Amino acid sequence: MDWQPFVGQLVCCIDDAPTNAFCITEIERGTIYTVRAVTDPDEFIAYYLGGDPAEIGLMLEEVRRERIPDLGEVPFRLSRFRPLDPERIAIFRRLLAPVDGVPA
Repeated sequence: MDWQPFVGQLVCCIDDAPTNAFCITEIERGTIYTVRAVTDPDEFIAYYLGGDPAEIGLMLEEVRRERIPDLGEVPFRLSRFRPLDPERIAIFRRLLAPVDGVPA
């Protein structure tokens, strides 16, 4: 990955394929999430999820996964997200904000 996530960062989901045993979608592509924790790479979890053993994981404020015995809460792979620039988001929010009393 060419970016380093941090707690509190806004990220956008780019891969919402189900990765749990029940094929339940837990995250939605295009949705913005907040990073709750950044985890170190874990070979066992990578094997369990089918990913790169050197990839770090993310836990999200908006999604709390059920704890798995001997694993705890399994993080989402970093490659499933892209970072968002809060300044760019603020610009779009200002553009979309209602304008009060503009004379015609």
